[in-house]
Amino acid sequence: MLEDFLRDHDGVITLAHAKQAGLSQDAVNRRVRSGKWLRCSRGVYFADDRPFTDAARIRAAVWSAGPNAVASGLAAAWWHEVTKYPPDTVEVTIPRTGHHPKQHGVKLRRRDLDPHDIVERRGLRVTALPLTVVEAAA
Repeated sequence: MLEDFLRDHDGVITLAHAKQAGLSQDAVNRRVRSGKWLRCSRGVYFADDRPFTDAARIRAAVWSAGPNAVASGLAAAWWHEVTKYPPDTVEVTIPRTGHHPKQHGVKLRRRDLDPHDIVERRGLRVTALPLTVVEAAA
């Protein structure tokens, strides 16, 4: 179950996902100490037995911004396969009331999205295609 999750989510996992898979906080900490997992941010990890792909980078950035975060702008366009090349900077939209510390390579946009403007694609919350196209063209 855990390996399936890691494979399906680009090697990125949150503490909540790890606990759902049956791991304790101590088990997660042991994986980090042993070097099997790398800590991307608080509560977000990467299994270091595979390449850190652009998909992993975008997924980790979004999950690091919290459960209400969504990939937006060019990151969402790449995720939707509208653009061929991944962005250098990952744009992540969080609710206006959300708090998240700055993260290298991530541009945070604070705004409240309509639920119709959010979809889940390959296990990641992203802006819906119509909004994504408008943002990517800007």
